Amino acid sequence: TITLLGQNTNEIRHEDYQNTQKEKDDCNNVIYQITCKATGERYRGFTFARNRAFQKTAKIRWKLHVCQAKEPTRNGKLQQRIREYGDKGFIVEVLEVVRGKQAALTREKELIRELNPSFDMNEQSLRPRKRTQDKYVLNI
Repeated sequence: TITLLGQNTNEIRHEDYQNTQKEKDDCNNVIYQITCKATGERYRGFTFARNRAFQKTAKIRWKLHVCQAKEPTRNGKLQQRIREYGDKGFIVEVLEVVRGKQAALTREKELIRELNPSFDMNEQSLRPRKRTQDKYVLNI
């Protein structure tokens, strides 16, 4: 489960989760897709792979998206749809596993460009990424 920081014991902070990423260009990254069942809208993103558990990695990232959607200041299309349809209204799938962070970012952008823009929930994905200081906790 994922909880807001400080609400549970035996916690792993989201910051610690982020800090476990290898900065080297030799780690695997999972490119995933989230599809809203009701609308067909899709979101594509990537995250570093936890060992070789690629599907589990995508599910963990999905849970973080769901947790972020609970914040009223998060108003992206994905967060809006999660609030509207709930976490059960989506399909999460692994599209590719790519070696290296820069290669994953490049491939993610290529895959986003392939989407029909009217269904694209990645409204700002082609802009440079800004690291946020999320305050989530993973209970694994």
